[in-house]
Amino acid sequence: MRRYGGGAALLLDMDADKGLAVYECADKLNKRERVKHEWDALLPFMHRGDIKVVQFDEYYDERTGANVDWRPADVIMAELDARMGRS
Repeated sequence: MRRYGGGAALLLDMDADKGLAVYECADKLNKRERVKHEWDALLPFMHRGDIKVVQFDEYYDERTGANVDWRPADVIMAELDARMGRS
C-alpha cells in the first residue's frame, strides 16, 4: 500500500470486506519481501559453505511456519499409522 502513496486512506475509502482483503494481501506481500531480503543477505554465506544452501521457497516456508503441521499429534500419528498399514 505504501507503494501507491495512499496508505490507510485508500483502505478507509473502501467497504470493510474489500479493505480487509487488500490489507491482508499487502501484508502478505510485505512479509514475503522482508523474508526475501533476509534470504538475499544469506546467499553469500550459502555459497561460501558456511550455511546450508536453501531454495527461497523452502526458506520462506521455514520462516513463516508454512511447513509446520499444526494438527494435534494423535491425529498426525494416526495418519502415519494408516499410511504404513498399521491399525
